[in-house]
Amino acid sequence: LPLNVLDVGGGDGHMAEWWGASGHNIHVLEVDRKQVEKAQQRLGKDSVTFHDGVSSWPFEDRSFDVCLLLFVLHHIMPEAVMRRTLREARRVTRGKIIILEDCPFEAKTPGLQRLGAAVT
Repeated sequence: LPLNVLDVGGGDGHMAEWWGASGHNIHVLEVDRKQVEKAQQRLGKDSVTFHDGVSSWPFEDRSFDVCLLLFVLHHIMPEAVMRRTLREARRVTRGKIIILEDCPFEAKTPGLQRLGAAVT
C-alpha cells in the first residue's frame, strides 16, 4: 500500500521525489520560498506547501502515515519553535515520525544539542 508521507523541511524535494517514485504519496512542507519553488517544479504545486515556520501546520490531525524530519531540527530556532515542530509532527501523523540528524553540536542551544545527539 502506498503511504501518505510528509517531508518537513524537504527543501527542493529531491528526497520526496524518491519517495514518490517508490509509489508513495508525498507532500513537502518548507519554509524557504526558493526551495518551495524548486520543489514545486520537481513535484508539482499540489505536493508542496510553504510554511511560515511558526504557525500550526495546514493539515488535519492524523493525515499522514509517516512524517520525515531529515536533517532539519538543528536549523529550527528558538528551541520553543523546535518543540512546536515536534508537537505538530505528532499531531498530523498517525504512524511513524522519522528523525535523522547528522550535526547535533551545530545546534544553538544545549537542549537542541542533546536532542540532536539522541537522534543521530
